[in-house]
Amino acid sequence: MKKQVLALAIAAATSAPAFALETTTDFYGSLRLKLTDGSDAATDVTNNYSRIGIKGSVETSLEGVKALYRYEVGVGKWDGDEGSSVNEGNIRSRLAWVGLEGDFGTVKIGQDWTPYAQALTFTTDITSSVSPMYTPGGHYRADSQISYYSPDFGGFSFAAATMTDTDENTGENIDSFELTGTVKADMFTVSLGTVQEAEDTMADVISIGVGMTAGDLYLGVLAENQSEYDDSDTGEEVDSATTLTAAAQYDVETGAIVAYIYDLDDAAGTNGFSAEYQHSLGDATTVWVEFQNNSTDDADDEQMYSVGLKVDF
Repeated sequence: MKKQVLALAIAAATSAPAFALETTTDFYGSLRLKLTDGSDAATDVTNNYSRIGIKGSVETSLEGVKALYRYEVGVGKWDGDEGSSVNEGNIRSRLAWVGLEGDFGTVKIGQDWTPYAQALTFTTDITSSVSPMYTPGGHYRADSQISYYSPDFGGFSFAAATMTDTDENTGENIDSFELTGTVKADMFTVSLGTVQEAEDTMADVISIGVGMTAGDLYLGVLAENQSEYDDSDTGEEVDSATTLTAAAQYDVETGAIVAYIYDLDDAAGTNGFSAEYQHSLGDATTVWVEFQNNSTDDADDEQMYSVGLKVDF
């Protein structure tokens, strides 16, 4: 359970008039471990993106404007980065940003989830484990980001962000630009978005995502069109592709049933699905069982099985 602290900032000198600023701070975490086995992998216990963080807000001297902040680190060893410097101390940065929020919307700067991820990727990325494939527009977090999120205009909102000096540094002032727009009406949420890259070796993306919530049922569909681009290793042109993903979640009394399917539209003919059952052990603890199947045109199907435990606080 999140712990909330309410603090008052007072004048440095006790003789000075007291001036109080309301500050809210949440310390939170989510520890996630799973036992995995599969047709192409040995049995193993792996970290499933555990994290701890702190977030909050502080009143400013500007009327109706709050300063926001968030800092989050991934904890535990990351098997995918064996020998990498990110494993030093078993800690890696995930989020580190500050911002301002008011009637004008929200402005943030730093390492954060991208507008594209929040409006589009999470339409179908709803499984307990990492989704079993990487979408072409999978811009989850960016570490050199300036973003703007609009207020809600009667069900419509938009967001924009620029990324500078990213891991894919292009030598330009702006390496990547994102723009999303979202409409919410009754049970439906529809989002459009684009990612425009400065480098020819990275694909531009245009996407549409549709989500529907009807009682205990959620359905999500995402289509992402990736433009042609030059492979940075071979220099060869990679054809455009349209990735399709769909997800469904049905809440039951004891937890939820989740399914996910995908088709990458790539040269290998990659497609597959995953299915899982999430069993709730209270407000903060979940056990899940998951099965994944990945197919390509010229190879045997690969299966992965996992049993995991997640504890939130």
